[in-house]
Amino acid sequence: MPNSLRRPKIRANVDVVHRKVGERFEVIFIRRVSGAQSRFLINRTCLECLRLFNGENSIQDIARKSQASVEEVRRLTDTLQASKVATTSKKSVGPSALMDNLFSAQLSFLSDFSTARKLPITMHSKLETAHVVIVGTGGIGSWVSYGLALAGVSRLSLFDPDKVSRRNLSHQCLFEVGDVGLVKSAALALKLERMFEGLDVTSYQVHLDSSNSEMLLNENATLIINCADEPDTATLNRILTLACFEAAVPHILCGGYNGHLSFLGPTVIPGRTACWFCYEKSLERRTKNFKDLELEPVEAPSSDGSISPIAAITANFHVLEALKVLSGYSKPYLTNRAAEINYQDYSIETVCFKRKKGCFCESRRY
Repeated sequence: MPNSLRRPKIRANVDVVHRKVGERFEVIFIRRVSGAQSRFLINRTCLECLRLFNGENSIQDIARKSQASVEEVRRLTDTLQASKVATTSKKSVGPSALMDNLFSAQLSFLSDFSTARKLPITMHSKLETAHVVIVGTGGIGSWVSYGLALAGVSRLSLFDPDKVSRRNLSHQCLFEVGDVGLVKSAALALKLERMFEGLDVTSYQVHLDSSNSEMLLNENATLIINCADEPDTATLNRILTLACFEAAVPHILCGGYNGHLSFLGPTVIPGRTACWFCYEKSLERRTKNFKDLELEPVEAPSSDGSISPIAAITANFHVLEALKVLSGYSKPYLTNRAAEINYQDYSIETVCFKRKKGCFCESRRY
């Protein structure tokens, strides 16, 4: 797209105020969330240009209406883009993305992260062509599946042989009374395809383990997300890590929730970030100075209960990570990190870790 046809606009999360300073104007751009400010001293012509930064006028249009040169408007646009207070887009983003304005809100969101090389429609197109494999479709996986479908991911593969129970209906997404007794992955696939036109969902009624994890490699997935906890989360994360590194597939190792706590597992990009084994090694290092104590085991009441808000919030943290990986709109936050959320006081404790020397992920070449 020629530079003069770009259509600049002030980012949606930025407020603009100005005041006269002698013969010039001080313009202050204020980010609504952080309160951070960017200040510029400009002339009256640039101020008139700025009033036209609404996403509707091209650089040529702004130059004509403000009586500035195209080069002046281009420099102003580049300066404000570099300061991340403005963005540019094309006039039309394509019929597939804006059909019935279905994704207009999402495209507006992506525009806040756009650059000359990373347009909103380009980022959205990566979601439309993505194929995401989701292992486990219960309290985390059902919400993750729904969130990715809402975002426009066009192909999902769901792995889960478990059946819907009445107990699941209070906190797992989309299941209803008529689904009790049906296989979760199949019931969820049917519902998602009915709700989202053009979405292709395949269900596999199998538990993944070390003997059949090669099934993941046959999927040619863009991203694999583990939301299952059988036999347990850590064991399955190890199995999926080995399979994903074999195929060099990015993967998200979701945690889970128990009572008022939830765990957010790491996002892993083979060849670039630490893996699940690195995370486990970091835990060993943190406890190596503790002395062994002979303690009498105490029978503690088990609690695998939760409520829908905790399940949904935990899952949607990972949906956001998935959208970052797939679209590239921002760097995934949970690479080389894991976190625990306490929903009593909304505190988040983050653990950072690095690629460990000697770990198999360090020696892999991609």
